[in-house]
Amino acid sequence: MELKFIIIPLMGALIGWITNLIAIKLIFRPYKPIKFPVINFSIQGIIPKRRYEIAANIGRIVDEELLSIKDLMPAFESGINDTVFIKNIAFIIKSNLINRMPGIFPTKLKETVGNVIEDILIRELARVLPNLARQGLENLGDNIDIRSIVEEKINNLELAEFENLIISITRRELKHIEYLGAALGFIIGLGQALIITLLM
Repeated sequence: MELKFIIIPLMGALIGWITNLIAIKLIFRPYKPIKFPVINFSIQGIIPKRRYEIAANIGRIVDEELLSIKDLMPAFESGINDTVFIKNIAFIIKSNLINRMPGIFPTKLKETVGNVIEDILIRELARVLPNLARQGLENLGDNIDIRSIVEEKINNLELAEFENLIISITRRELKHIEYLGAALGFIIGLGQALIITLLM
């Protein structure tokens, strides 16, 4: 086998890998624009340049599609309907009631009254609490702007933190892009070596 069928594909693989590595780096860096005054051109990483737009979009997606108050309601209401949860509330109220009763009441009477109150509370809380929870969550949704909170948190991140966060999530995919560049460079190099051979 001729040496060019090894050297040219390997050089192509190296060039493809380095090109994709630089392209990935340029997604994040430079953090601040570098200006070339003579040609009136500036370069800045895509994420630093558009971070506020990215933060706004992430905030919108979280608010509208991932964590809306409307989506949280069924989960919260199922917790409110949980028998153990309701019994615990009723027991706490009963215990406080018994402790506040005057000492002149016999203990047996206190316990009987407490048990009656507890039974009533368990029945009534199971009926009333889900509606209260729904109203509370609806009011909470009016008062809490999840989109703005998420957007503000992202914007307050240092660019290096933001970069590390994205890289930690997409590390595997970014490596695949690097390897794909090397593979394509190798194939292109192989094709070049073949064309050179045919033309000679």
